[in-house]
Amino acid sequence: MITTLKDWKIFKESNNYDIKLDKQTIFDYIDFSNDKDLYPGHSDIENDFTDDYFFNTEKEANEYVNKIMQLFNGLPNPIPVFRCIKAKSENDIDLEMVGESWSYDKQSALNFGSRNGSNFLLSAFINKENVNWQGTIKAYVLFSNNFSDENENEIVIDEQDKLQNIKITKLK
Repeated sequence: MITTLKDWKIFKESNNYDIKLDKQTIFDYIDFSNDKDLYPGHSDIENDFTDDYFFNTEKEANEYVNKIMQLFNGLPNPIPVFRCIKAKSENDIDLEMVGESWSYDKQSALNFGSRNGSNFLLSAFINKENVNWQGTIKAYVLFSNNFSDENENEIVIDEQDKLQNIKITKLK
């Protein structure tokens, strides 16, 4: 358990982990999320996209994907994560089954929670190797940044038992 700043530094230094993101996987999620083509000339099959593109050029698409890769590779390890939930009381919160959708941005979690009536904020840490990166990239493309007003900044965590130092804060 991490209890002091010294413990935190030792823990952080021993957990260096660089995720390996694949550009094509990100492009596939962008392509999958709508009936639009990625950019002019991307599809090699006949389609009805004509002017319906996510990006105006291949360069813009590559810049977007590079931005995503830099964002997620640049997150610290472990990643601080946040989740807002609604419960009758703190005792009703099952810390073994806290859910797979978290945010790496506290304000995003609070904004989401304010829309669904949440009354508790959960905060924790997750090691990068325990994140479902394909699910995270898919959620980011669908619910954050260019393609959504939500900006959930989601981190998908399939194995909640890998979350560390879960804390519960009552929201007003």
